[in-house]
Amino acid sequence: MVAHSGKFAVINGESTVRNWTVNDLQETKPFVASNTKGATGRREGIYDWNGSFGAYGGQPASMPGDAFSFQGLVAPDADDWGGDGIIYAGTGIIDSVVITWNWGSGDLLSYVANFSGNGLLTSSSGTLSDATTPDPPIIADCKVEYETNPVGPVYAEWPDLAQVVLTLTKNNPSFVNSSTVSSGKVYRGRKAGITDFTIAITDQATLRNALLDRGVDLKLRVYINATEFYQLDCAQVIDYSGITVDRETGAIIQRTVNCGMNGYPSGGSEGQIVLPDLTDWWPET
Repeated sequence: MVAHSGKFAVINGESTVRNWTVNDLQETKPFVASNTKGATGRREGIYDWNGSFGAYGGQPASMPGDAFSFQGLVAPDADDWGGDGIIYAGTGIIDSVVITWNWGSGDLLSYVANFSGNGLLTSSSGTLSDATTPDPPIIADCKVEYETNPVGPVYAEWPDLAQVVLTLTKNNPSFVNSSTVSSGKVYRGRKAGITDFTIAITDQATLRNALLDRGVDLKLRVYINATEFYQLDCAQVIDYSGITVDRETGAIIQRTVNCGMNGYPSGGSEGQIVLPDLTDWWPET
């Protein structure tokens, strides 16, 4: 049987994975010349790969800029739990992690991690399993706190939240040179790049709060459960979007406050990004 179910999907080192995808790429090099009789020829170009995975939870094992040894089980050959099947494998680097909190729909906390290859992608036969205990966080345990005073933080809870989307990124630069050639093929490599984040906070408020005006720097605590949170110092309010007042439907009015990383707010102080497990993710040391 050639067709298989996706229900066996596993990624090594990641817990409670929902799905994963891989794109196996080759940048073909077409040519047309005086001796191709009006047609196009092609030769091999640069080989590359990328992918993503989704999981329940608030913090993946690997964060943007981290090199990780990707192994993804497609499915056992005989569709039997624990049996051998195709495993894609390669050294990758995390480009971004997108975490979504959705009070409006009551969804479980989840994230999507996007990654790119650093060298070749291989396939072999083997088996993988996720031996962790499933315990996806419920949205009722989560909240966002903010503080507008970088000197003496006194945090207030952000009310009336409908959705929050936090995107943590590294703009990982790629390179190709003679040392990225392997077995007669040219591969694309990558290194960790510059740290950034954006956060889109959708609430059901209408008042123009001066404390959250455009250009204001906020310290944010974005909770993944009742006690653990992302510490984001600082997030600058960029703009408000999606303010829609619909008389015809009477839909609840809401707006999205869009913020971006400002690691050096006014006054010259240095910010920080601390992960829920208390890892100091930035500044880099």
